[in-house]
Amino acid sequence: MFLTGNPCALFDGYREFVVATLPQLRCLDGEDIEKSERIQASQQLERGLRDRIIEQQREYELKRQMEAAQDELQEMSSDEDDDEETRERREKEFWEQTGPYTPESRVAMHKQMKKSREEKSSKDREKKPQRERKFEMNGRMLNMNEAKYEFNLLDDLDQNAFVLDLALPRFMDSSLVVCDVQPTYVRVTAKGHVFQLTLSEEVQPDSSEAKRSKTTGHLVVTMPKVKAMIHVQAKKRPTPVSSKDKRKPQANDPESHKVERLEVDPSLLPVDVRSIVEMNKPTKTDGDGMPLLQRNSRTAVSEVDQDFVDDPDVPPLI
Repeated sequence: MFLTGNPCALFDGYREFVVATLPQLRCLDGEDIEKSERIQASQQLERGLRDRIIEQQREYELKRQMEAAQDELQEMSSDEDDDEETRERREKEFWEQTGPYTPESRVAMHKQMKKSREEKSSKDREKKPQRERKFEMNGRMLNMNEAKYEFNLLDDLDQNAFVLDLALPRFMDSSLVVCDVQPTYVRVTAKGHVFQLTLSEEVQPDSSEAKRSKTTGHLVVTMPKVKAMIHVQAKKRPTPVSSKDKRKPQANDPESHKVERLEVDPSLLPVDVRSIVEMNKPTKTDGDGMPLLQRNSRTAVSEVDQDFVDDPDVPPLI
């Protein structure tokens, strides 16, 4: 058994009293009890050791009552409302003073620690600014930018969407960023700071997407609109061409490279030019396989022209 730290350990003859009172005890305060020590303790107990221990216990109880009363007076005086400077001075004196290690002193120490914590927490609540309201009394969302981030909201007509570019810190971890897109507003919470922006048109939250740049750290949120936009393209007016431009063909104009050909109506000609050469008639070739030129001595006279004269000196039209 160990009685170190117990008030009875300060009594004169407490070890002999404990050894004589507890005959089955073998070790006290880490020291073995021998037979000779037990015999001597029993003899001292018979000589009035019990009475001396009882008297010392009564004196200790009176001393404890006086200390408890003194601690109550100090606690009552410390509960008075003083200014901050006086409270700091008393707290400093409390921790610097020396006194007995009693139950009352331990209780007073813990009470002082609790009081210090409460005062510190009340000061922190006073210094901490209250968070601004995120919406008005009628439920309309408010624009907020607690961290004063730079941003740019673009109305992209080609994609029919709002594009938000929020300049977040470059080295901020993406796990600290929460993006919430609603039909009428967008909210980004970055490391506890709220950025909120209302939109002029309703968007599609399910089709929205958020991307973050690895180089700059910017957050880009693309929010498609609910209403589709109809794009009207204006008709291009033809550019007037002057008489000079008509005379000079343009280099890039494909019409300038077009070859113009004369088309003749065969019914208006006196001679049928299509029957001058017979296409299906086999041609004669020489020994090398080259076609031979044939000279017709006579040419068929058109039935239309009766005055046609066949001149043998005129070469054939082939």
